[in-house]
Amino acid sequence: MYLFKAISILGLSIILTSPYQKTIKTLVVSHTRPEILSGQVKQLIEIRSESSSEFKLCPIDTTFFDKDGNPIETRQGTGKYSCVISKYADKYDTSGKKTETTFYDDNLRNVFKYDSVGNIIQLKHYRKFQTMQLLAESTFNYDADNNINEIVSHSFTGLLISKELLTYDDKGFVSEDDCYFRGKQLRFELFHKYISLDRQGNWTKKIDVIKYATGSAPSTDTIERKITYYN
Repeated sequence: MYLFKAISILGLSIILTSPYQKTIKTLVVSHTRPEILSGQVKQLIEIRSESSSEFKLCPIDTTFFDKDGNPIETRQGTGKYSCVISKYADKYDTSGKKTETTFYDDNLRNVFKYDSVGNIIQLKHYRKFQTMQLLAESTFNYDADNNINEIVSHSFTGLLISKELLTYDDKGFVSEDDCYFRGKQLRFELFHKYISLDRQGNWTKKIDVIKYATGSAPSTDTIERKITYYN
């Protein structure tokens, strides 16, 4: 059995894995939110139809995994317009446990750190100017069921940027994500409705409704997934 955990933060598009005791925890950083995927995933295609997104012109991401559940690369677009947007590198301690995963391209580097049991506890964002410089840092907190229930982000100066509070339904899917500007002022509420599941119990279609604290009209996003398994 393989388990995959996904999380969204700061609008990036990343998929990371960390294997421990025959369990694979996958961090998906995009416009999706924390979830658990079952099965030995070989390929994940995500198709977005979003009413208010920078991804309107490039709505398809494809991530390839090896048989151990580690991501090989993520590509954006299809056919001759497809290009690699994500590469991955890992570090391990002397016992073989993964301690760090880096997602990177030519100008961006994101470093995830794990605790002793394989939970993501920190994310550092770097961007290349003349050299790679730290821009922001995020920390992850967990509830009693070991689901990420809070993400707190600070700038490189230590200024609190945002706080996300996550709520789960009885199936383990995220049902609501509330984002607070500087930890206090509500910016938006993101609600998830899951439309269909595959044979492994993973969702293959969902609708996200974003309600803005400013009173602006809500936006509705539809996300579909095509998941291919090794077996």
